Amino acid sequence: MPLRVGFATSDHCHFAAYLAAFRSLPEVEVVGIWDRPGAPTEHGLPIFPSLDALLPSIDALVILSRNREHAEHIEKAAAQGLHILCEKPLVTTYEEAAVVEAAIRGKSQKFMVCFPCRYAPSFHRLRERVAAGDAGCIRAICATNHGSWPEGLGAWFVDPIQSGGGALADHIVHVADLLWLLLGEEPSVVQAQVSHNLKQRAGCEDSALVTLSYPSGIFATIDSSWSRPSEYRTWGDVTMNVVCEGGVMELDMFSQSIDRYRSGRVPVTAGYGSDTNDLLIRDFVRCIVEDLPSPVPFSDGLSASKVMIRAYESLSL
Repeated sequence: MPLRVGFATSDHCHFAAYLAAFRSLPEVEVVGIWDRPGAPTEHGLPIFPSLDALLPSIDALVILSRNREHAEHIEKAAAQGLHILCEKPLVTTYEEAAVVEAAIRGKSQKFMVCFPCRYAPSFHRLRERVAAGDAGCIRAICATNHGSWPEGLGAWFVDPIQSGGGALADHIVHVADLLWLLLGEEPSVVQAQVSHNLKQRAGCEDSALVTLSYPSGIFATIDSSWSRPSEYRTWGDVTMNVVCEGGVMELDMFSQSIDRYRSGRVPVTAGYGSDTNDLLIRDFVRCIVEDLPSPVPFSDGLSASKVMIRAYESLSL
């Protein structure tokens, strides 16, 4: 019997990639989606009138709703005994974290957070070289995850009531997760600086720089600014410069790409590297079908979200 999968909204930009990945797996049946009025329907999925109507028809729920809705939707899915895959950031407040933790505590179903960047082969190689001590101990890390100001269907990202913040909330958690995997420790100090200089939108930062200090003495910076213009060739980047005792290791996660140029048009970047979204979805399905531990558990999602929460808290100190 196939694994029956449903979606809670198409709000997040990864929806199309995740849907394609699920549809490529013979052991999966994509049952349908509960979405908002006016949402695109070209995906061809059956549309359910409410989340409550969808849940009894599926075995696993993919939550791609707006950030501040995650806890509520996780709570409903967990009460139905469903496997859950939730988009990042997992939560935006400690109160939401408590709701999620209580909802999944003691459940045998799988719970996984969407962190596709940790599936990049380039990051795996970086971890291997660090573990092997190729350049000695890590001293500092300079990382980025840039993007563009969200527009169109993604405009909810610039509404803190729905998203929990701005550029900091949107992009900080991917790199925070990579740092957690690389260093194996959570930061002891988190400090943030933000600005609204690019778009002049009060209440929603478009530039963000977070500095992290770790118990081991390592410090790191993460630039998660929406600093890419709308005409830029690609949405952004994920980079890490890892400064070690004996040298510097440089990671550019999306460098395997070709820039296409056409007369009078904005150049477009076409990637040819590994499909990290596909790898993420395959791992989620595998952990359910083979009854394996979740590869990205609640604790990892919470660890990254705590970096974001603490960064916002530091702004008021």
